[in-house]
Amino acid sequence: MPTAILLTHFLLAHADVQGEVSISTLLSHQLRWRVPHAHQGEITVLAFSPDGLMLASGGQDGLVQVWQTDTGKLLQSFCHGSRVEQIRWSSNHLLASASDLHLRVWFVQPSAPFC
Repeated sequence: MPTAILLTHFLLAHADVQGEVSISTLLSHQLRWRVPHAHQGEITVLAFSPDGLMLASGGQDGLVQVWQTDTGKLLQSFCHGSRVEQIRWSSNHLLASASDLHLRVWFVQPSAPFC
């Protein structure tokens, strides 16, 4: 099951095969937020943005979702097109998602429309 750690904020992101994503504190494991059906099916990858303000999740549903780290609010959704295997952030809020079939690069901005 995918996990991501943000040491600068002491946060742990966790996802499961039912499509749930959550963030808890790293040391006390206190739940900060949870979204039960963040994806349709398994979440395959998680990654925090370099500034720690966002968490990206990719799933077998072919979506890349961007969440606000503090609140769990869905900020943006991208249609990758196939099962997402990898996600990488750049320092200027570019987000790359990859699978066996596709490589996509997205510019993340909270006010962008959903796919």
